[in-house]
Amino acid sequence: MVYDAIIVGAGPAGGMAARQISKRGYSILILDKKKEVGCPVQCAGGLGSFALENNGLKEHDSWIKTRMNGIKTISPNGKHYFLSKESGYTIDRKIFDQWIMNGAIDAGAELLLDTRVNDVVKKKNVWKVLTEEKEFETKILVGADGPASNIARCTGLLKSREFLKGLQYKFSAKDVTNQDDEHLCIHNSAAYSGGYAWVFPRGDEYNIGVDGYTNLKNLLKNFCESLKIDISKKKEINAGIIPYHYVLKSYSKAGVMIVGDAAGMTNPMHGGGIHSAMFSGRVAGNAACKALEQEDFSILSEYD
Repeated sequence: MVYDAIIVGAGPAGGMAARQISKRGYSILILDKKKEVGCPVQCAGGLGSFALENNGLKEHDSWIKTRMNGIKTISPNGKHYFLSKESGYTIDRKIFDQWIMNGAIDAGAELLLDTRVNDVVKKKNVWKVLTEEKEFETKILVGADGPASNIARCTGLLKSREFLKGLQYKFSAKDVTNQDDEHLCIHNSAAYSGGYAWVFPRGDEYNIGVDGYTNLKNLLKNFCESLKIDISKKKEINAGIIPYHYVLKSYSKAGVMIVGDAAGMTNPMHGGGIHSAMFSGRVAGNAACKALEQEDFSILSEYD
């Protein structure tokens, strides 16, 4: 069987692309190396309401942790400004990702988890997607496989990439005091070498973390101490990488598109990637539908 589209990656970028394609009745397969959509969590979990509006979605109580009134940026001297006063949320990222993906599955998309894509090869008019156990064929390939994307590399679109590392501790609200519970707070300092620290309120808990290049454990320890938080009371640890500077030859070519973190699409001011992932996935999905309808895969250049 030759699928109309195969999407590698089941995060918000892949989920939005899958939604657009599957609801038009095309055959679509989503492949992801994870055993469960949204796990492990590698995100601080902040989302603006415009990200939903911009992508034709409405909020859902299942993934909302608490409502926020914008993003506050705090300087080392304690002064602050508002990067955004847009309403938004802190979210349960696992449930959010599953909610996005379920919209595609409900429309007919197939999802295959615990499946690692080792390589992709273009043969005439189809892409061969090679996994450890099976080979699949597709007319359109969407790389939504995160910051370390194999698809961007294997398709020859990636020229170079640079990323920050992130480390986050989760605390119960009772162990965190004197914090702003109405805003997503970002703390800037030269100590983070281009990164920053954050405090995200989540109702009965807080996500507190740092990103940068090195010494994250010490940086986060020092940051927590500055907030008078006992790090021995952390109840969860999350870590991951954040796209910082990616250079691609293009974001698409005949039969393939790279979306979200795989393409380095994060907000240059605060590193957030959920909105850009959803937006790029939606645009890629629409381009795929147009290309399939007209049987002209050069149309994918419109996504780029």
